[in-house]
Amino acid sequence: MVVTYHIWFGRVSGGVDVFLLISAFLLSLIPGPTQISADWGELESACSGEDEPGSAVLDGHCRVTAPDNPARTILVIGDSHAQQWLGAVEPMAGESNYKVVSLLMGACSFGIESEGRSQGCNDFNAAAMAYALEHDVDAVITVASAASKDSTEERIVDGLPAAARELTRHGIVVVGVRDNPRYPFNMYACSQSEGASACATDRSLKLASEAPFNWPGGVPDGVGFVDMSDLICPAGVCPPVIGNVNVYMDTNHLTATYAGSMSDEFSARFHAVSGW
Repeated sequence: MVVTYHIWFGRVSGGVDVFLLISAFLLSLIPGPTQISADWGELESACSGEDEPGSAVLDGHCRVTAPDNPARTILVIGDSHAQQWLGAVEPMAGESNYKVVSLLMGACSFGIESEGRSQGCNDFNAAAMAYALEHDVDAVITVASAASKDSTEERIVDGLPAAARELTRHGIVVVGVRDNPRYPFNMYACSQSEGASACATDRSLKLASEAPFNWPGGVPDGVGFVDMSDLICPAGVCPPVIGNVNVYMDTNHLTATYAGSMSDEFSARFHAVSGW
């Protein structure tokens, strides 16, 4: 089997991404068929001691990876689209001696109370906000936009601007990550049955021309955004496989393996917008 793939070497002057096309033999795609469905980012251990939530609403939803004497603490809040970025956040934290705590609930994006969320989700978000304010948190990472599987529409996550304003009033940096493209079909299954090239999609058909980062009322100081779509869709094309890595595990979730492959660039962009 011959695999043709891109390796990303960073940016040259003028901001142009540099890629090399390389042919390689006998490369196995990772994660493989038996690992793909479980390839989620997850922190080392359940929260305990000083990291344990005081609210029963957060029981079973809090995990942590903590070095000795961490330089800073990052809190990742949100749903599965926030969870998938742990694949990039945890290596970054390891390099920088940061503690990472996650508060995650499926199908529950982070923001203040909203009619579009279930009561359970609203309760979870209120408890997550309280956790952030009560613990020694330096930054919150969450997903700032919601993409559509059927169009280029992207919207601001409900209630996130108000939640971010509350956090920044308490000196907590907020970094919002742009959502990844979503699909009406399973990208991994498509690449397995049809071949990767048959499933690749133009970025212009999956995401808005500009991310929805212009909030009504303005973006407060202390809020920054990270857009990784140029690495999910290099050269304007969104493929199911990059290198020998499966990008997607299903219709809309990135594999932790692919997120981890972007960790160096995620770190650079996070630090640029956080001011750290």
